[in-house]
This record gives sequence, structure tokens and C-alpha cells, in this order.
Amino acid sequence: MQTVDRGLESQLLVEIENVRYRYGRAPVWALDGISVRIERGRVVGLVGPNGSGKTTLYRLMLGFMPPQQGRVRVAGMAPTAYRKTRGIAYLPEQVRLPGRVRVRELAVFMGRLAGLQGTALSGSIDGLIGTLALEDKADALIGTLSHGYRQRVGLLAALLGDPELLLFDEPASGLDPASVAVLRSLLRALKRRARTVVVSSHNLLELERVCDDVYVLRHGRLLGRWSQEEIEGRPDVWVVQLTPGSVALGRRSEGVCTALGGVRMAVDEVAFADEQAARSYAESVRVAGDAAVEAIERRRFDLEYLFHSLVQEEHGKGEAG
Repeated sequence: MQTVDRGLESQLLVEIENVRYRYGRAPVWALDGISVRIERGRVVGLVGPNGSGKTTLYRLMLGFMPPQQGRVRVAGMAPTAYRKTRGIAYLPEQVRLPGRVRVRELAVFMGRLAGLQGTALSGSIDGLIGTLALEDKADALIGTLSHGYRQRVGLLAALLGDPELLLFDEPASGLDPASVAVLRSLLRALKRRARTVVVSSHNLLELERVCDDVYVLRHGRLLGRWSQEEIEGRPDVWVVQLTPGSVALGRRSEGVCTALGGVRMAVDEVAFADEQAARSYAESVRVAGDAAVEAIERRRFDLEYLFHSLVQEEHGKGEAG
């Protein structure tokens, strides 16, 4: 009989076990056997292309719909029960806010829904307005705000009530640099306060800066989970930068790239785990005469390289199957 570590069990906040979900009669599963365990106080990133299942996973964690197979628990409870008693902050990718309401008016309304009153309500609103750099917009009509400021107002509404679990779906999408900086500072502040945050983004650099753990998804399947420590502990990679001479370059060099364990980062960049493989590939391209090698650059192992290598590996397995 397997012994359960009660100390570890108490640290778990979200448990997703072998979950499958399909929309209607769709030919493929939106989620296909996903298992995720999120500890309290961690900032967790979800990485994957559009259609990989990230938003569906959020909806299941919120209890908006039950899994068709498998199990989802938040603090040992069904997501709907947890959300009703403790609340979950959720920022969808497309934030819809009433345009004819002022920022502070919306904050008061959302704060009262979260159970705040009196000085607790006003103090929480003032604190979040400062954190999100909304002081100059607190009395503005939401409809007059830019996309970046509306996104900050969405964060303000989601954070009232100070929930332990926060789900952000592509919060940096379309943001200007100033709003991205505000979002980054907010995530760090939540991390210091031991809040549990799940955030998806196509900006891998931003995720790498703030996340403790990263889950990589594709086609509804989990390709892997990596901690920040594991990513930082990996050796550097070597990137060959090319000047393609023709579209046929990719086709002719792909076999050499695969044989040497290369990971295609872009049309004109291929990364390798060691310098010798990178130089061998560069020489093969040079001899073929299809492209010039602009540089062979040493870079640190990062989330971008990890993502492309996992996707390429999964694609190779699919073709083999």
C-alpha cells in the first residue's frame, strides 16, 4: 500500500488527474489525459500554441464545466465549491468591461461582490490602484481607456478580495511596454505574498522571468513540466544563424539538422546542444552552397529552446506513428 506524504498533500492547491474534455462532437480532444499538480504559493506558466488547451484548462479549474473524464480538485474540493467559498481571481484573454462606468465605481461594485465593506473596501481599492499604476485613471470612464489600461482595470476587479488562486489567460496580449512592466511587478508582488498564480502567455521571456514552474502543452496533451531551477541548470546551447538562399534550403538541410539533434528556432536559426554539432551543421550548409552562415552564437538554455525542442520531439513522434 502506497504511503501518502501528508506534508506534500497539504502544500497542493490544484490537482488535475488524467483529465479529458471534448467540445461537442469535435473529432479531437481539447484536453487529452492532462495531469497537473500545483503547489501553494507557486507561479506556474502554461505554454503552448493556440488550440493547445490552455483556456479549456482554466475553465475546468474555475468549475465552469466538469471534465468528461478524470478529476479536478482545488484545495481538495470541487472547483465550484472552492470558488463559491473562497473565490478565484480570473482574467480572461478578452476582458469585457462596461464602458460607461468609471474605474473606481466598478472597483467598488466588484469589491462588494467579493464581500468587502467600509475601510476594508476603500483600503483594498486604493492599494490596488497604486499597485497597478491607475492613480491618474481612477475617475475616468472605462470606455475612454486604452487596451493596456483596460487590462489593468480587469486585474483590479479580479484581485479584489485577495483570493489565494489567480488564473491569468494571456494577460500580456497586446500590452504596451509600460503595462507589461506593471504586470511583471504585480506577478512578483503576488509571488512574495505566497499567492498561487497560473498564467499563460506566448511571451516566453516574460514567463521565464516570473514563473517557478512551466507546463508545455500541445494539441491538448502535456509535453512536460520544468521548474525554473531545472531550466537554469541546463548547459548552454549553440545557435547557427543562416542567410537562406532559397526556400529549398530547409528541405535539403532538415535531414542533417535532425541527425545532429538540431532544434529549429526560426527559419534562419537552428540550435544544438553542443558546439561540435553546430559547427558540423554549419559546414554542411556551407558546402551545399544554399546559404551563408552569419554566426555561430553561444546562448544560455532557456524556455524558448525548451519549448521548440519539446514541440519538435512530439511532432517527430507523431510522424513516426
